[in-house]
Amino acid sequence: SFFRFVLVLSMGSGISNSFLASQYEKKARKSGCVPSELPFAMKSNTRAYNQSYDFAIEGKPPNVFLWYRHRFLPVSPQSSRPNPSSSWKPLFYRGHKSDSYPCFLSADGCNLIVLDQRGSVAYRKVIAESRDADTFKYAWHELFESDSAVQVSGWNKTWFSLPVVAPLVNLFEDPDLRLPCPATGNSGKITFEELVAAVAISHRGDLVFQMDSESSPIPIYLDFLGGTTTLYALLPTMRTFRYFDPYAPLESRLFVHLPETQNTIFTAVTFGASGGTLLVLGYCLDSRTKQKELQVLTRLWDADLSGNTPYRSYAYLPDEDSPKKYVLPFSSWKQHPLLLQVEGGKLIPFSEAGAGVTGKLTIATTGMGNDAKDLFLEGVLTRPSENPKLGYFKKTGLSQKGWQFVESAQGEAPMQTLPLSAAYDEVKEGWKNEVFEYRGTLEITNRSLIGGDLQTSLPVLMTGTSPRTEHSTLIILHRNEDPSSITAEEAVLKPELRHRCLELFQAPSCFEFLPKVPFLDDYTFSLVIRDELMAPNLVQSFIPDFESLSASEKLAHRQWRAKVEKGPTDDDVIITAKTDVSLGIAEVVVAQFELHKVQ
Repeated sequence: SFFRFVLVLSMGSGISNSFLASQYEKKARKSGCVPSELPFAMKSNTRAYNQSYDFAIEGKPPNVFLWYRHRFLPVSPQSSRPNPSSSWKPLFYRGHKSDSYPCFLSADGCNLIVLDQRGSVAYRKVIAESRDADTFKYAWHELFESDSAVQVSGWNKTWFSLPVVAPLVNLFEDPDLRLPCPATGNSGKITFEELVAAVAISHRGDLVFQMDSESSPIPIYLDFLGGTTTLYALLPTMRTFRYFDPYAPLESRLFVHLPETQNTIFTAVTFGASGGTLLVLGYCLDSRTKQKELQVLTRLWDADLSGNTPYRSYAYLPDEDSPKKYVLPFSSWKQHPLLLQVEGGKLIPFSEAGAGVTGKLTIATTGMGNDAKDLFLEGVLTRPSENPKLGYFKKTGLSQKGWQFVESAQGEAPMQTLPLSAAYDEVKEGWKNEVFEYRGTLEITNRSLIGGDLQTSLPVLMTGTSPRTEHSTLIILHRNEDPSSITAEEAVLKPELRHRCLELFQAPSCFEFLPKVPFLDDYTFSLVIRDELMAPNLVQSFIPDFESLSASEKLAHRQWRAKVEKGPTDDDVIITAKTDVSLGIAEVVVAQFELHKVQ
């Protein structure tokens, strides 16, 4: 009788959900607010797509509805044709029973998110995908078209959904993810630009499938179900993203920063995301020239690839014994120069070609591999024709050198384009650079762990140090070099000035939320020797059977745990490095760096 009760209850729930979906469809069609049938390549606050569907928000508050259709199939860059069943159909939105209405959406891979006027995030899967392990053939199937009840039940009730853990955590915490929704034309009452500038959802799943780390060019295949879902939010500084993963508690503070050096900072204008890759349009500001230059950057980044997933294996050096370890840092920011590709393959700067871009862009995953992304920049081309051509600049694959212009009638004339370069005012632009250089000395307390070719005391430079940078570089100079007369840039470019470079990495932020464990203590940094010159004679006098160690154990001797402390003044830093006790040897302090900030 119990199972009969459960069966009747589930049937009743299914019938109820089907009824809700039917009522929503009737109301949407009666409103007459049906999206345009024209195809679109550029995503916006109310238009999005993945490899399978187009999604749209249409209407005026409070009668605003969510729609979907099969994705248009491209025939050529200038034209396209729809699928046979590509007419728009209403897609049930979970907030329609209340006074909530959709005002922003984003889609990628299996994921769709919709934000209402209060910033509440509604999240669901719209397709399921797979790729054959032998042939790599990709396939997907829909999750809601054939069953109207799933249109209702398919929306996740909570954002944080880590199995076993989430139900317990959500009993005590607010289960909803609420973000200040980017201002849209549909909401005239509330705007949110002062809190969040832009939002995008991403899914790195079976369509992407293969990844390669820049630090270790070993193919890494997704070995878990579902891929990685990431929601990115550009913060009002326009220099930092906060990102959210459904398997990370809402309190997790996961960030990725745009690049900066001692002389430059990058501020975003807008961004998009697809397949775990961020696409950012913004300005690089240079304090030396007082000029800013429009640039386009991409970076592959999510919780798994940043080292913020506690149940994954990571390393800072390639490990032959464990080829599936993610080698950190997984990727860096990549610039895509604004060069127009013309007939014959010639590349011409946008400034010379009469090309201009607006603040609208799109990134879309097109197949397997990190580079399989199409980039779109909305813009205008004024040469060689006298009449401006409206459309977008497209890059097929991240490795393509130039941009190709695709004319489109969907743009609105005249388009307001961004300056490609201009002078800037530090006060107006809010210039604030926190990257510093340090100088000091290295005191070696155990020479056997460093290698016999080093003296016990050496001059050192440290560059790239900032609360926002992911790692710093420690440059060990020759004993007779004066660090006050050498810049870090010179030391990097001239190998004859230095012994070698070490990299200082801060532990991924996920460890801030783990219980305090004895072996971590306060050594929350890793000091990594990437220089191959350090491989010979490492600890050979300290461990008699060094040559009998596995490849993983040998690599571990090139990575120390480090503690960074404040020195006698706020401008002083002391870094203490020591061996890893997990190697089965006594814990020994390797070296100590005493550094002072260069003003």
